[in-house]
Amino acid sequence: MRHLGPLRHEVLLAVFYDDRGRLLGHLLEQDGALQSVSGRYRALIEPALRLGSSGLALVHNHPSGDPSPSAADASTTRCLQALSMAMELEFLDHVIIAGRAAVSMRRAGLMVQPEQAAPVEPQALRLTPSRAADWVQSPGGTRPRGAG
Repeated sequence: MRHLGPLRHEVLLAVFYDDRGRLLGHLLEQDGALQSVSGRYRALIEPALRLGSSGLALVHNHPSGDPSPSAADASTTRCLQALSMAMELEFLDHVIIAGRAAVSMRRAGLMVQPEQAAPVEPQALRLTPSRAADWVQSPGGTRPRGAG
């Protein structure tokens, strides 16, 4: 991981592990245009599910040299953590590296502790037929029936 710190472009590393903490695989995004993890939820969750992972951890670098989490980093991490909980995946941590410094978002208190999280009921995540009937698919995307 020390190799990520001095890079001049942003790199994201996701590691996936089993219930005994054994590494199952990883995903490395080396997109120089990558501005944040935002919007990458599916790309991070799908490999975890495909591998039968119990959890994941993220590491990314800040080429600016400042390891402080941005507002986007914090918001995205909370969203990814909520999604992970709903998918019954442990989101261990999101570590940001810059130069020779690193910040753990969990240790910094920027992640919800599992015991503080509200339980997610699986039935609350399902789209029931009665709910589905209230939505229509249109060329502009899915929208509530009767709207616009």
